[in-house]
Amino acid sequence: MRQVGTLSKEVEARLFSDFLLTKGIHAQADPDGGEWAVWVRDEDHLAQAREELEDFRRRPDDPRYRKVAGEAQAIRQQEFQRRDQARKNSVEMRGRWRQGGMPRRCPLVFGLIGICVFVALLTGNSFRNQDNLTFRLLQFKDPLAGDPSIDTLALGERFRDIQRGQFWRLITPIFLHAGVMHIGFNMYMLYFLGSQFEDARGSLRFLMFVLGAALISVCAQAILDSPYGGGMSGVDYALFGYVWMRWRFVGESGFMLSQLTVIIVIFFFFFGFSQGTIANAAHAFGFGYGIALGYAPLLFRSK
Repeated sequence: MRQVGTLSKEVEARLFSDFLLTKGIHAQADPDGGEWAVWVRDEDHLAQAREELEDFRRRPDDPRYRKVAGEAQAIRQQEFQRRDQARKNSVEMRGRWRQGGMPRRCPLVFGLIGICVFVALLTGNSFRNQDNLTFRLLQFKDPLAGDPSIDTLALGERFRDIQRGQFWRLITPIFLHAGVMHIGFNMYMLYFLGSQFEDARGSLRFLMFVLGAALISVCAQAILDSPYGGGMSGVDYALFGYVWMRWRFVGESGFMLSQLTVIIVIFFFFFGFSQGTIANAAHAFGFGYGIALGYAPLLFRSK
């Protein structure tokens, strides 16, 4: 706050403060000994405010000062309403995103996390337990069928169990994980991204999105790499692609990412191609699926 100057009467000081407000200069009048001091909030407006004060002292009865009280009150009321609305929006978003530190409306996210943890307990959280009944039932292909090596496994053989009517195998590999790091990272990303999607779009749309992402990423991995794999990472990359598009190009409420998060996820996406044991096909097709669903509506809207 910087002092513009002083006036002898309170009514004049408040009238001049109102006049400055109508000029876009926030000011206030305070008692200062036997006079009234006028202060401005922004130092950049100090010179202009002092020039206006000189004019006011010379001609305090100028007609342009007669209606400023009403105009200033209207401006203050508008500012109050904007601040009040901003406060309500802030409270609404905090309440929407946090209830005991967790998003309110993401029951399917927690359900999927629960299934993955339960399956990890049943399978020993490892791809090495290929004689485990749960592992055999959830894999894209039963690993105990006496198949030749993966490199020579024909495409038809990879889909043999699917052709026999075991269609759940198109989806269920997403529940299989290998190791604490694998399931821990996947569940964190599912929670962080999936809770945004489900809260913003609803549980039914979230379910349909996950089923589509699972189907595409699992089949891509089985066809292009190996039918013996698993994990939620293909779905996670699909969620990331979708949220990224909505956040980057729409700025849609309910979706949030940081630039650092985007850089880290993209780095690990490309880093995975240097690692032979990572399901890169699932990642790539899941990522593409999410980007397509997130950005495609913008193309149609522009037309």
